[in-house]
Amino acid sequence: MQAQKIVTYTDETGRVIDMPTFQPRQRIELILLYTEDSYPAAHKKRSPPPKIKGAITEKGDIFSSAPESDWGIS
Repeated sequence: MQAQKIVTYTDETGRVIDMPTFQPRQRIELILLYTEDSYPAAHKKRSPPPKIKGAITEKGDIFSSAPESDWGIS
């Protein structure tokens, strides 16, 4: 296996620029390492789709609704 290090940037749409050309049907392995000042926004708060948001409400303690033997805890 041979390795080549390329440090490059993305354009305004997020596409990688200045990538080398590869041979047709060449199998390659890409390992992406983000610089410290450009981590992707992985810690974005998640929320359900608007169509199902608020459709389920908890009414009480959900853990005591089944006996402990059903939880598979020994």
